[in-house]
Amino acid sequence: MLNHDHVCKFYGANYEGQYTSILSEYCKRGSLQDLFDHHDKWDDFFKNSLIFDIVKGMLYLHRSPLRSHGNLKPSNCLIDSRFMVKLTDFGLISQRLKLIKKNQGEPKTASSRKLWTAPEILKSVIPPPEGTQRSDVYSFAIIVQEILVQKGPFYRKDKKYSHEEIIELVMSSNNKEPFRPSLEDDDDVIIDQQWRKTLQRCWAHKAKDRPGFHELEHLQTSFQRETNLVDSLFQRLQQ
Repeated sequence: MLNHDHVCKFYGANYEGQYTSILSEYCKRGSLQDLFDHHDKWDDFFKNSLIFDIVKGMLYLHRSPLRSHGNLKPSNCLIDSRFMVKLTDFGLISQRLKLIKKNQGEPKTASSRKLWTAPEILKSVIPPPEGTQRSDVYSFAIIVQEILVQKGPFYRKDKKYSHEEIIELVMSSNNKEPFRPSLEDDDDVIIDQQWRKTLQRCWAHKAKDRPGFHELEHLQTSFQRETNLVDSLFQRLQQ
């Protein structure tokens, strides 16, 4: 069994016809998607804490026999009582294949699930359900932008696009002008310059140009701020 602070423990599954029941570690605060839905404004310490929890969990998965996640998105980043991120929904390849087939007849549902999917996977005739390590890095970058901006997935400053439009633009864009979320400062958001450079590398059009999670892990010290840890934790626990 996989065992890591930032990976949700999986105890087993029960299959009964078309229904599947999964027994896993309980995470009191739901998922990262649930935190987004609460619309609370987060400080830089909290944002970086969430981001590097994901990095550590992904690095562990990439070094494990699984080798990749394949479905990294906010709803698969669970949050425990201490606001630690624990990754879930990896390795269930057979169930993911069933979901892919089911979504083929539901374009809106399929599009919303693909917002974090790398362009090379979107363009693949038979996409690998387990994904790849470099496609995981792309998914991570889309999540990080949402954490930093807190304005929904794939936020663009220029206009609001439908999920279907976003997927089409990601697939049709090229290496010179890839269609990606905004990294410009907004009225209430200032993105650190180092994060801009990092995300541009992580969601690069060519998979080979993206860094690995082992490289991203080393960035943590450079993103540390003079934030009072006790005060930040207290504020989180009050939410």
